[in-house]
Amino acid sequence: MPTAAKLFAAVVLAATGFFAAALVLPNIPLGARADFLPGLSSVIGFTVGWIVVGVRAGKGDLSGIQTGMRGALFMVIWVLFATGFAQMIKLALRKRYDAPTEALVDVMARALDFGKLVFQPDVLIVLIVGGALSGLAAEWAGRRWL
Repeated sequence: MPTAAKLFAAVVLAATGFFAAALVLPNIPLGARADFLPGLSSVIGFTVGWIVVGVRAGKGDLSGIQTGMRGALFMVIWVLFATGFAQMIKLALRKRYDAPTEALVDVMARALDFGKLVFQPDVLIVLIVGGALSGLAAEWAGRRWL
């Protein structure tokens, strides 16, 4: 059921994903095409904000901050998995793998390669603050319109 808490958490986490991905883009090595990353991060952030953060609203501000940070972590994990999977599909279409299991194992290696780019101070600050704000926004909207 749609609620204001879910909507606010989803919008703030989508914006967090967009800005974090925009900060990661300059660090991506040349030749790797990742212009889809801000849009993908926004969609996944919206979904995670709606499903994870917005559902748990109404338990207090500290709980909201914790839930928002958990949502930001889930968003990062899903974005890394999606980018690793997309890279694996691109390489599989070029017939770079000998077996399907090799391709599936390579998803994690590709995700970890992108994951190294997330551990920049500016990206981490955006994720932490944005996650906390999404939880606080969900709590505020839950109190305001519930």
